[in-house]
Amino acid sequence: LDIGFDFLQKRRPRLYLAQEKQSNDAFKLRMNELKKFKSKHGHCNVLCRDKKHISLYFWCQTIRQSYVFYVAGTLKKAIPLKLTEARVQELLDIGFDFLQKRRPRLYLAQEKQSNDAFKLRMNELKKFKSK
Repeated sequence: LDIGFDFLQKRRPRLYLAQEKQSNDAFKLRMNELKKFKSKHGHCNVLCRDKKHISLYFWCQTIRQSYVFYVAGTLKKAIPLKLTEARVQELLDIGFDFLQKRRPRLYLAQEKQSNDAFKLRMNELKKFKSK
């Protein structure tokens, strides 16, 4: 029974244009927020413990995740935020760090803790072997 319903109907171009405009507006809004953050703090590394800027922190994390897909040239539906060359350049121009690493102090503390745990286990193993 054919009732003439088109199951494969494509979205209308107007809808795509509206979504793209909304995406661009949201990106510009966040960029302005990030620029204000940088002018106040001198950097673009928004921390998660800064509750005042928590949504900006999550946006920056989304940008970093999207950058991985952008660099790899992967075009999947799961990409959190579509990055274009212009957007990447705009972020680079303000000093955004796409590959932000943990602070060295934190790594040193973790490494020391790991070394201490290793030494402790090694001593336990030596005692066990000598019995």
